[in-house]
Amino acid sequence: MPPFPTRLKLYLLLSALLATTAVMALDAEALDLGGGLVLLALFALGGFLVAEVLLFLGFRATTRRLEKIVSLQSEELRSQAIHDELTGLYNRRYLDEFMEKERARARRFKQPMSLALIDLDHFKAINDQYGHLVGDHVLRETAALIRKRIRASDLAFRYGGEEFLVIYTGTRLEAALEICEDLRALLWASALAELPAGRVTASFGATEVAADRIEPLDEMLKRADEALYRAKAQGRNRVEYTEAPAVTGQTR
Repeated sequence: MPPFPTRLKLYLLLSALLATTAVMALDAEALDLGGGLVLLALFALGGFLVAEVLLFLGFRATTRRLEKIVSLQSEELRSQAIHDELTGLYNRRYLDEFMEKERARARRFKQPMSLALIDLDHFKAINDQYGHLVGDHVLRETAALIRKRIRASDLAFRYGGEEFLVIYTGTRLEAALEICEDLRALLWASALAELPAGRVTASFGATEVAADRIEPLDEMLKRADEALYRAKAQGRNRVEYTEAPAVTGQTR
């Protein structure tokens, strides 16, 4: 069957021919049975054409609704794929994708970027003593506190287990350390202290990525992890940092 626009042209042409035939019959004053049949056929064709138009409009509206539903479902699946189910933060799957775009943007506009690893102190003891339900609650509340303190331009990830990662876009290390310290104090003074697990603390390891440096994500995370290790070794519940190595081989 030809597509609807082609069929519409054929119907209009046929209607015109039938109308011409009907006019000729009327001009000849031949309103007999043959002329009546012609008029009846013309009216039937007009009704059929109207029905086709209505069906086409209904089909188009249904198609648009289905496309919208599919689009919404695709967006939901995309969101589920890049977010951690327990905390609602971004997951590690999205980290590489985001960092590739963010580093390109930072180099283009010559903007710094900092990041921090956050590790809950003695979390295994919480799980062992109070169970995983309490542990999951601690993770969700910690994620909520992180979202509350960071800026709209920053991104927070659940990096793994009880470890989180925050990317501070367009931010020098000094400013990132201030946010880390605020978040550490917020966690220390939060309602998490009312849990059966007692007061919950976290250690932070931060570093900066200079705008004029091109380095793999693993190197940035290694520096942050070194700072986090020092925070743990020096008593936990503290913020430590590792500065980015100086850029060499550049001329002024």
